[in-house]
Amino acid sequence: VVGCWLLDMKLVCTLLGSGCSTGVPSLSCLLQGASSKTKEPCEVCVDAAEHPASKNKRGNPSLIIQFKKSELKRADKGVVDSDSDSDEIVNEEDDLVNVMIDCGKTFREAVLRIFPKIGAKTIQGVLLTHDHADAILGIDDLRSVQKIVSFVDKSGERQNHTTDPIQLYLSDETYDRIRGTFHYLIPKEDRPETVEVKQPKRFVSSIEWNVIANCRETRASVLDPVFYACGLEVQPLRLLHGGDYIALGFVFGPDSGKCAYLSDVKTIPEIVMEYLLTLKIEVLVIDCLYLKENHSTHMSIRETLDLIRILKPSRSIFVGMTHEFNYYKFDEVQARFMTKEGDDELNIELGFDGLSFTIGDDAVCDVETSRLCVE
Repeated sequence: VVGCWLLDMKLVCTLLGSGCSTGVPSLSCLLQGASSKTKEPCEVCVDAAEHPASKNKRGNPSLIIQFKKSELKRADKGVVDSDSDSDEIVNEEDDLVNVMIDCGKTFREAVLRIFPKIGAKTIQGVLLTHDHADAILGIDDLRSVQKIVSFVDKSGERQNHTTDPIQLYLSDETYDRIRGTFHYLIPKEDRPETVEVKQPKRFVSSIEWNVIANCRETRASVLDPVFYACGLEVQPLRLLHGGDYIALGFVFGPDSGKCAYLSDVKTIPEIVMEYLLTLKIEVLVIDCLYLKENHSTHMSIRETLDLIRILKPSRSIFVGMTHEFNYYKFDEVQARFMTKEGDDELNIELGFDGLSFTIGDDAVCDVETSRLCVE
């Protein structure tokens, strides 16, 4: 039955954003022109601005991973996660787990555009790659995608209460940097001393913060242990996002075909590359900022293609693209850059907001909606 999972645990992944930090259309391009030589915006930004459904319209890089509690197993240990007790599952909506990677500036728009199509109403977990604006500035809006119970207090005022905290996974460095920005979401004992903690009562996200990589101690020289994001086994990867700044990547899925999510990377440390080369990568979601030039903190197309040639994933999906990439003319890009021997065997595509793919053998998924259901 199209739209249903059939065997064991399957993961349905949907891009919530596929563009660079500024998104596409570019405001500067629309307002000031594509370059100093012209006052006219480029065709990609015009298309994205005039057609809301265009695949050139791109938000900040983000992915949502969906799976069922009833099928959740730590396969190699045979342990069912405590949050996944099938006896507690009372309906299809409660059976669905939604875990996101990053929650940036365009998160709210992504929820409005994509959540209804994939049947997502709440978020149970968030993995953060780093602390830049395009990865964290939507965190305040997480309160709108938590399960909420409303009640009227003794004074007659309506109050909202969250039933369960969202599990948020991040490095120690990202946690340190985020404490000042979202101090009202941080436990009191971890708040910066300069922050005034006495505030009027208000409804905010309920978040449990989980540090899964201690980067201050060892920087980029180790492979961190796996962790479980709402029961899903995830391998964090330390990537260099310019200089010695660490952004995390993530690997998840069965051994028969992994998904590697590397959205913000300039250089891959040797130990991480060695690990990636041991995997059978079904889908590689990979940073690709520019066509025409290099960048100090992101891979551009020549570097991205070189990495794909080494890792040889079954499928590669570009994310983080600027307006230099026209989704509808990607064949021209392929003809220009994919000229080496064996390039015709590489399965490469431009990501777009709403693109879905399935990780897991024999999974069945309606790619247009990605909606999961019970047989």
